[in-house]
Amino acid sequence: MLRIAEELLLLIIDASSGTIQYAISEHQRDAVIAGAVLMDLALENRIDTDPEQLYLIDSTPVGDDLLDPTLLNIAEETKTRDTTYWVKRTAK
Repeated sequence: MLRIAEELLLLIIDASSGTIQYAISEHQRDAVIAGAVLMDLALENRIDTDPEQLYLIDSTPVGDDLLDPTLLNIAEETKTRDTTYWVKRTAK
């Protein structure tokens, strides 16, 4: 089963050329994929959010090369951050 982030990549990449097929900026693409990574972590019950912050529920790696680095970043953060912060940081 593909992750949401992987599904999004398949939707925006032209299979024959390997390039982005829609007129979106690199920044928009990165933000969308970062949001999808966070959604995938939420579906794995590793994080949760409310309107003001993102919470770490379980820092156990999920065994996914795309999700685990972001999960580790969240687990290592000492300050409470909101979802916008994590979308921007993950997009980098």
